[in-house]
Amino acid sequence: MDIVANQFLYLELIIPELQDYLLSESLYYPLVSSGMFNIKNKPILTIGNVYYSLHILKLEGLSGQELQKKDTYHKNIDIVRSKWEINWQKKVEEEYNSRLRLWRNFMLDLDEDIKSSREEYRSQVRHRVLMELLILNDLKGIPDLQDELFILDDKYHSFTRSSAFIWDLNIRSVFPKSDYPFLYRMPL
Repeated sequence: MDIVANQFLYLELIIPELQDYLLSESLYYPLVSSGMFNIKNKPILTIGNVYYSLHILKLEGLSGQELQKKDTYHKNIDIVRSKWEINWQKKVEEEYNSRLRLWRNFMLDLDEDIKSSREEYRSQVRHRVLMELLILNDLKGIPDLQDELFILDDKYHSFTRSSAFIWDLNIRSVFPKSDYPFLYRMPL
């Protein structure tokens, strides 16, 4: 299954569970109706993951039917979001802080052991990408939340070197270097 089909499947799975997620105490909400995914890759519902899927679907070349499906999913998500706006914002801030902790811990590991951390970088940088998507969609006007991230970004540059795009080249166009420079760097 290709990356676009995976994003459509993810959104299809989360929409019926989105309200329950927003009303739950859980930040990382496992999707129970995800039988098409294997045990190792069970999708987790978070706002950041929703934004990631919607972001990937900005790729050029989607068919008219896919664009219509994307718009429908986006509208359905917006309906639930507007109904539970306070819960949505709470989840966004909780996720941002959780991913910031994970990214900070990875930066500490990178500082201590660059060689072993280099292996994990491609997957760990997803936390940084999701924080960026949370900022773009919900946290732009809250600079206090971003202060520590800016400090970590400065530190990060001393542990990394410029690189080609580190993820699947098929999605590079929606992650330009100007907005996602951390996807164009690798540990030394």
